[in-house]
Amino acid sequence: MRPYRPENENEWSLFLTLFCQCCARGLECSILRFARDTDNAYPLKWHTDRGGPRCIEFTTDKTKYRCASTDDMFPGEDECQSLRQAS
Repeated sequence: MRPYRPENENEWSLFLTLFCQCCARGLECSILRFARDTDNAYPLKWHTDRGGPRCIEFTTDKTKYRCASTDDMFPGEDECQSLRQAS
């Protein structure tokens, strides 16, 4: 397993779609903020191997990270599974 950071806009877009937008932590995640704000460092929780890139902190457990009042702002689990299977 190696540290990972998207190298271009296409990789950023795909990673955000597959992980960040479907993660219960949402787009305000400190890992994502670090990745966007740091030019040369790799986020410690993003890794890649033969299975492709992933965030090891990815979770769909909404009870810990999301407000129930804003749940409609995020993709549903079925949509997220479809996105991951299509990639």
